[in-house]
Amino acid sequence: MLNIKRPTPCVLVLSFCLFLASPHAQASLTSNGGFEGAFTAWTVATEAGSGGGWYVQTGTSSPLNGFSVPAPPQGSYAAMTDSQGPSSQALLQTFTVPGPGTVTLSFEYFLLDATNGAYDSALGAPPDSLDYNYSPNNQQARVDILTASAGAFDLGGSVIDNVLTATPLSLGDPNSNACFPEFCAYQSVSVDISSYVGAGGTFQIRFAEVDDLGEPFVFGVDDVSIDSVPEPSSFALLGVALLVYSARTLWTNCTAIDPSPTAAATRFMLPDRTSPTANTPGRLVSSR
Repeated sequence: MLNIKRPTPCVLVLSFCLFLASPHAQASLTSNGGFEGAFTAWTVATEAGSGGGWYVQTGTSSPLNGFSVPAPPQGSYAAMTDSQGPSSQALLQTFTVPGPGTVTLSFEYFLLDATNGAYDSALGAPPDSLDYNYSPNNQQARVDILTASAGAFDLGGSVIDNVLTATPLSLGDPNSNACFPEFCAYQSVSVDISSYVGAGGTFQIRFAEVDDLGEPFVFGVDDVSIDSVPEPSSFALLGVALLVYSARTLWTNCTAIDPSPTAAATRFMLPDRTSPTANTPGRLVSSR
């Protein structure tokens, strides 16, 4: 019969060992990724002379023009660009990766082309610029990982990783997109950026949008998170191995099978000798 000895201490200690041996993800390295009510922890930059900017948006209407848009996918608010004239705007937050490990960026985004595709035939690859004065046209949205010292509208060497670049062409056409000229819903993105920031350091995440075609290119963002899982050190790996070994040993001891309580009375006992004739235990019968 299986008898678990002292179950409470054994189970508690074993659970503690397994808890220490398990990897634990850190909290998000960014703050207020849901833009709940304000741009707390974010920096908002707008190019001089712009006709719009970034706004905290709620409900199903865009902030300035009242275009129909999906409700924020997380919480009650999202960040969204809108304009009533050519504009360029950036939304940034600084984050620090504590050390070597796996780093994942996730967010949800929405696009709406208020030109209704009128300029699609004239659009090519987006220029390497976030200036709404760029000629002949500049209508794009970007998500970038920047160096810590980069300016709000810097490109080139300041960009460590361009996570996303979108233009009105990203919305397809009425044949491929039932909700053209916008996305039917927010799109989810989750990307491993470890090769760019995983070694550790301080960086910036930037969401930028620029439009100069007379009607805005609405860019919505919500549920932004940058999560880091530290890479275990050699010492930590040794510690995990010792914990696993200790847990296995402890569990073996905890689940040891006790001998039967009647073992002393029944094991290795032979029947009494009997006479083949008298069948009397312990008596020797002579044949003479």
